[in-house]
Amino acid sequence: MKNKNYIVYGVVVVILVLAAFFIYGANKNKNKSRTPAVQNNTSISLPVEAAYGNPAGNKRISANPSSGTQISAPSGVYVISYVNSGFYPGTLEVSRGASVRFINNSTKAMRVTSADTTNNPLYQTLNQPKTVGKGGYYDYNFVTPGVYAYTNSLNTADTGTITVK
Repeated sequence: MKNKNYIVYGVVVVILVLAAFFIYGANKNKNKSRTPAVQNNTSISLPVEAAYGNPAGNKRISANPSSGTQISAPSGVYVISYVNSGFYPGTLEVSRGASVRFINNSTKAMRVTSADTTNNPLYQTLNQPKTVGKGGYYDYNFVTPGVYAYTNSLNTADTGTITVK
């Protein structure tokens, strides 16, 4: 009878250890999935539905269209997401003095460069100085009005346009 009690206690201990292991493992994975794609100390996060045409105040944000996830950006900064299918959104209109963050959310390298064929020095200032991989970004402040056509110089089929008013 005494041996039977030890077996029951042993089975109970094993069940408790396994339950603790599964609970700890599930919470650990759940917390990892809540980490934003881009972190910034002054970041905001809005639902995907608020991304375009309906920004909250001066908070402008973009979403990764292929995954539906949220992307954080500093308040007042427009975001263009580079995904495997190209730049999203492909066109953007901003006011003079606006900042735009190009975030690489693709599996490809990104290097934003001007697609201006007139070699206008104004538009050439848009050229990103170095290539970035997934999770990298490039910030640019548009101070002069105009239409800025740009491309990923590493994949010239991926293009976009920013109109500065």
